[in-house]
Amino acid sequence: MPIKRGADGNIIEEKTERADALGQAAGPEEEGTVPMRPEAVRQPVPEPPPPQQSGYEARTVVARSKTVPAEETAPADTAPEEHTRIYRPGVRPAEQPSGPDKAASVSEVMDDPPVGWLVVVRGPGQGKVLTIGNGSNAIGRDPGERICLDFGDEMISRHGHTIITYDPRGRKFYIQHGGGKNLTYVEEYPVLLPTELEAFSKIQIGETVLLFVPLCGERFDWAEYAE
Repeated sequence: MPIKRGADGNIIEEKTERADALGQAAGPEEEGTVPMRPEAVRQPVPEPPPPQQSGYEARTVVARSKTVPAEETAPADTAPEEHTRIYRPGVRPAEQPSGPDKAASVSEVMDDPPVGWLVVVRGPGQGKVLTIGNGSNAIGRDPGERICLDFGDEMISRHGHTIITYDPRGRKFYIQHGGGKNLTYVEEYPVLLPTELEAFSKIQIGETVLLFVPLCGERFDWAEYAE
């Protein structure tokens, strides 16, 4: 750039021209605008990459219960255990319920109605009441006996010590000695043969005395109420 000198030989307007040259090179600035410094410019911060997931975290396993058809879960059909049906006067055998329909017909036909009772009046189990059912009733200490007399009297046989029978046709009770080693007594007399049992008789088996209380007989029988 040429240097201008005045008449006295001094350099004039050198700084001004350099300033103008710098201003033209930099370009005009808007009024009120503050020039931005390079260090003030914020660079966008990159987002961190998503964490890598392991095989157990990346997969969500949903356990679904498998609906099993009723045919697969239902047990195989098994024949119900047959039990001896109790004879009831006025009800034919074909009408007595059995199998799955038995429970549904209980309200219509009783399975084994009581015909009398035995009350323990002396010995172990005093005050206990035992039910006599239709037909033959074996008395013993075994829980499987129809009349279980297991209150601590070990002089009573486990199976069939004595048998009490109700005849629904004749409406009478009978007693006979079974296979017990100790005898059975009715009113102090030993039972050696089948004997008719009168109402309110006292029966002694071992050290136990039973009072016989009938329900059925000449005045009442379940056959009168059979539908």
